[in-house]
Order: sequence, then structure tokens, then C-alpha cells
Amino acid sequence: MAKMLGMTKQQYNRYEHSNALPLLYNIKKLANVINVEEKELYKILMKTDKKSIQTRCMSVLGNRNINDDDLLTIVMILQEYYKPKARKIIKE
Repeated sequence: MAKMLGMTKQQYNRYEHSNALPLLYNIKKLANVINVEEKELYKILMKTDKKSIQTRCMSVLGNRNINDDDLLTIVMILQEYYKPKARKIIKE
């Protein structure tokens, strides 16, 4: 799978075990390889607990060479995770 995605086995292993946050372009590649819509893959990636999401985002933020793709990925993940919670708070 790593070879099909054009990444090292170590990098893929970090993504697979939620030790790193897949970048947006890697999410796009993975969705294409496994033949699912990006949005569906994104939903699968979001089915995790808050602590894991925070840890994954912090691993990217800890990198001093953050590019636009990294930031966009973090924003999309946080937006997707917190959107339902924000709607619930607004309704109350």
C-alpha cells in the first residue's frame, strides 16, 4: 500500500496507527487507491476520540516546516470533529 501511495513504509505505518496525520494530498491518493470518496474516507478518519485528534494535530503543529496543505488538513479535521458539537451547543 505504501508503494502504491508513493510513500515509505514507515510513513504509511504512522498513518495506519494514527501516529501521524495524513496530509490532504495523501488522503486524496488513499481514497483513489481504495476506491472510496474522499469525504467518506475523511469521515472514517474522524471516527476517533478527541484525545487522538488533538495528538495527531499537535504532531503536525510540532513540525516547524508546516505548509499550506498541513494547515488545511488540520483545519478540515478540527472543523469536521467540532461541527456537530458546535451545532449542539448552538441549539441549547
